[in-house]
Amino acid sequence: MVGAPLWITNDGVSAATKNEVPTCSITSLRVTQEGASAGMTQTEQLFWIRNVSAHECSLKGYPMISFIDLAGKSRSPALRDQPGPTYTFYGNARGRGAPLVDLKPLGGLASFWLVGDDTYPPSHCVKSVITRIAVPGSGGSTTVRARSNELFDFCGVVSVDPIVAGLSGSIPARTLADVPGLSSRAT
Repeated sequence: MVGAPLWITNDGVSAATKNEVPTCSITSLRVTQEGASAGMTQTEQLFWIRNVSAHECSLKGYPMISFIDLAGKSRSPALRDQPGPTYTFYGNARGRGAPLVDLKPLGGLASFWLVGDDTYPPSHCVKSVITRIAVPGSGGSTTVRARSNELFDFCGVVSVDPIVAGLSGSIPARTLADVPGLSSRAT
């Protein structure tokens, strides 16, 4: 009798029978800006990605960002990874890849931060109420409007954090009450 090896994963499901979760399509996602925080020459924007489909799907990586400025022109900022010691508000873990995020059907939530300076000369800045976000692997992009009375206001280089599970944009998850300007959104 010839036997095939069988591996058991941490969740007790045979690796030979476990199904991979398909990548989310852009039509299965709703992206929203959930708030902003600014101070000390820096501005931060928190975005949520919600699965609005009836099927589980997954995301992994960094979103691509462009802004539609107040004159209606598309402007793509210089983007950079912002390494830090852990996945935190405003940074990802040095030496760690972006995590795979599985979104449950009808409401599964992921998030990410954009972080940038707001003190460069005006010629290096973009002020926008609309941003275009391409979600990695989704096959498309979507536009997101800033919340009422807010702007996407970035100068120079913009840091983009990886997409992570949950609403805080950080690993481990933290309460939004820790972030000035977002404590009212901490539910």
